[in-house]
Amino acid sequence: ATNKQVPIIAVIALIATIGLSSTSILVLLNNSLLMLALLGHIIARGQNWVDRHIGYDIGEVDGYRTDCSGFVSMSWDLGTSKTTSTLKDVSGNINKGDLQPGDAIICEGMHVVLFGGWHNSSHFVCMEEANHTTGTIKGPVPYPYWNNKDFSIPFVTTRFADQFITFNICIRNMTQ
Repeated sequence: ATNKQVPIIAVIALIATIGLSSTSILVLLNNSLLMLALLGHIIARGQNWVDRHIGYDIGEVDGYRTDCSGFVSMSWDLGTSKTTSTLKDVSGNINKGDLQPGDAIICEGMHVVLFGGWHNSSHFVCMEEANHTTGTIKGPVPYPYWNNKDFSIPFVTTRFADQFITFNICIRNMTQ
């Protein structure tokens, strides 16, 4: 499987070769580890519903609606269920190349899924509250989602936007 994530050891090696100050190194590592922990928390919350086979539209579980946007809201630990139209209030657009496990892919007003990582160059691991038959599932699907070009808007939760932006700026500055 293709993985575009930068391993932490590669970040440390890159930092060492470009001569950043020890303070800069500590800030970068702190932000990197914080981001990895936050994204891991999101995926773990989503995986919990997958493991429990939570049914679609069965009311509330863990304080969240059991539909697609309730699933993303729960995974993002928002405290309340958003809709596919209101998730944008707590998230922001990112580029496809910046997708990280724990981000969401949305077709506003229709459906939203949790991005679980790249399966290969044309498929991603999708975590979703899918429908009445399957409930919460996880598996590879094409990108854009089932080849629907309107369903290819990546989002990152703004709860973690500062860490995400800091991490990406640091990596880009170090590699230019």
